[in-house]
Formats: sequence, structure tokens, C-alpha cells
Amino acid sequence: MHIGKWRDERYVLYISTEHDNEMLEVTNKRGQVLVKPSAIVHYNNFMSGVDLQDQMLSYYPCERKTMRWNKKLSIHTLQMSLANAFYFYNKFSGNRTMNLYDYRLAILEKLLPKKPVQLKVLQVEHKLTKIA
Repeated sequence: MHIGKWRDERYVLYISTEHDNEMLEVTNKRGQVLVKPSAIVHYNNFMSGVDLQDQMLSYYPCERKTMRWNKKLSIHTLQMSLANAFYFYNKFSGNRTMNLYDYRLAILEKLLPKKPVQLKVLQVEHKLTKIA
């Protein structure tokens, strides 16, 4: 087991049973060569999808502070399902790509009824009658 502390922009503590204290050379966006622990490099390579999903979920937040935890969990699960479905729709849909807002709107339009149901309102006549 390896326990490490690494400072990139801020300090990061990590525990790894897979990686040892091996340092790897990595090139950043600016072309600079940096030396980082293998655990940090492995984490950064495989966690970009999770970070992207968190970013997509933050665009249209539905959770509120005053909600109970079970409602918050249900709404978060539903939002994650929508984000996953959006990703697969754009990946496997041959016709066009859609942005997240339009995709959510299309799903809502399919799930909600087309027209609101109008209730019949009975017309009642009110007449004044004189009591003798």
C-alpha cells in the first residue's frame, strides 16, 4: 500500500494499492514536461469522463438545499440517467447532434401530455327571487 501527498495546484493526498512511488514524465498543454506520481497520472487519465458528467449536471441544477435526501438522490439519479442517455444519443445517432438543453426539452415534451385536459365547467344561472 502506498500513501502519498502531491502538490499540483494544491495538495492532494492519495492511497493506492496498485501503484508504487514511481514517477512518470508527463507533457502538459503548454508542452512543458512535468514529473508526476504514477497514481496521479492514472487517475487523471481515467477520471475525465466523470468530471465531464459532473460539469454537464451542473448546467441545469435541480437539487435544492431544502429538499430531503431521498428526493435529492432520486433527482440526481434521474439527471445522471438523462446525461448518460444524451451522451449515447449523440454518439450513436446518425442524423445530428443535439445540445443538452434541447435534448432535455425533447424528453420532457415526449413524457408530458400534448394538450392540457380541459374540464367541463357547468354554467349555472343565478336568479334573484323575491320572497313574499
